[in-house]
Amino acid sequence: AQNDATTDMPAPTSMTIRDFDVPTSSLFWFEDYVEGDTNFDKKPSNAGPGAGAEPNRRYRTLLYERSSKLADSKFTPGRYSDYIMAALGYNFVYGILKKSGLKEGETTIINIYRGDIKTMKGAKPYAQVPLTGGTDGSAQRQILLQPGTWTVVESTWSWTYKGTAEGNGVETVDGQPAIKRELIETSSESLRTFSFTNEKQKSAPNAESIKTNDKMTTGK
Repeated sequence: AQNDATTDMPAPTSMTIRDFDVPTSSLFWFEDYVEGDTNFDKKPSNAGPGAGAEPNRRYRTLLYERSSKLADSKFTPGRYSDYIMAALGYNFVYGILKKSGLKEGETTIINIYRGDIKTMKGAKPYAQVPLTGGTDGSAQRQILLQPGTWTVVESTWSWTYKGTAEGNGVETVDGQPAIKRELIETSSESLRTFSFTNEKQKSAPNAESIKTNDKMTTGK
């Protein structure tokens, strides 16, 4: 809307949307200004902070980057007489993946599945997220999810460590540590955080198949 014109932004729940698998109850309007938009400063003040925290960024760009500023670009349906660029986007939840007990430079992979899965066989992950240990052996990443049930499973990344899941909803999937939770947009950070740690096994599995080369270890 610009040049004294008005635009009515309807509530997504009142719209009929085809070929989009997100329920209308999870859809919202987002400010979506073109990169380098010269009218950006004319955006309506009552639409919310919007992309003002990151000027002239597209909604799709913030979504792709899983930007923490994305929530600020949401605005409410209604009539707007100021300049506004909008996109229809979906409700989202920021999940946090944490891993401790790694050595520096070691990498594990966290598999994320939509829904309540009992086995990973035949199931396609929503995302596979690598976590690499820092100097303190820990790693953390943020992942953009939708409201609903999520099953987060650590991969079999090392045969000398035993992975352990922490917090609510802990279980195992195919023998691997997993966390299963129902998330909504207002879920607390503790509920949105999926934490895993490592425990060094006292004896390596299949240790009887390992033979030490004495010449290599003693030099004789």
